Amino acid sequence: MHYCNAFLKNHDPCLKEVPDARGVCSEHTRFYDPTTWYLKYVCSIEFFFFCSTDKLKNVYTKAILEKFIIVTQDHLMKLLYTNRPLKGLVDYYVLCCMQPGVDPLWNVTMFKKTVDEIVSCHYDHIYDLVQLDPIKLYRLLDPIFNTTARSFDSVLYHMLYWICQCRLSEKTLQNFHINNPRVSLIQYIKDHPRFQSEFSWVDSVYKTNFISLLSNSKATGIPKSVLNFLLTLDDERKAVRESRREAFKEKGEEIVAIAWAPERFRDWCLSSDERTDLMNRWY
Repeated sequence: MHYCNAFLKNHDPCLKEVPDARGVCSEHTRFYDPTTWYLKYVCSIEFFFFCSTDKLKNVYTKAILEKFIIVTQDHLMKLLYTNRPLKGLVDYYVLCCMQPGVDPLWNVTMFKKTVDEIVSCHYDHIYDLVQLDPIKLYRLLDPIFNTTARSFDSVLYHMLYWICQCRLSEKTLQNFHINNPRVSLIQYIKDHPRFQSEFSWVDSVYKTNFISLLSNSKATGIPKSVLNFLLTLDDERKAVRESRREAFKEKGEEIVAIAWAPERFRDWCLSSDERTDLMNRWY
């Protein structure tokens, strides 16, 4: 039994039965029409995250994450023409970035506005709340860094570039927590699985030019923090590679032994149980 995937006027799910798991009932045949849906749900709500009810958030989430609405570059660019404050669109933008294949840089303006929000999470008067509830920061970072449409190093260096463009007062910079080891953007980057599995194994084409740019500008404030982070990356990457090499050592020796005269090793060096286990794992 399947139910209609559309929603009623009060944002409750429609419970009429339909034959298809992704179907809608006869009353909602145009519910997910891209133009109609965009005008009704994106252009008519002032703030998606902070002022939307849980029921309305469910409408957005189902439409985007279950791909009833396919997010294209044109879809994201239309956000600039809704006559709404960009800040109020950040949460809708990052939700769109969670759809597989969506490139966060399809809309550079919204990417920059999201970077502004990420930076603000590190202000001293907000940071205590972020430490208590890190999701306030991670809800902005996860959709950007988990994109399947762009390499990790491309996302990383684009974000760091726009962060360096932020101009903060001396007072703000005195207690700015962007590299705090408990919760921060830089710690998030170091802990991200793609940093360990992807970034640490490939020398980025962006690194040298970006470091040179910051060094030549005699970086202070945020740029200096970013530069210090970049200068530690080689050591970070080396540590990841060494840990992987050590973890793989035992399995690597087993593979070499099997690959070099495997029958002799199997027949003369292993017990019956070990041979059975070996056959199950590799043959």
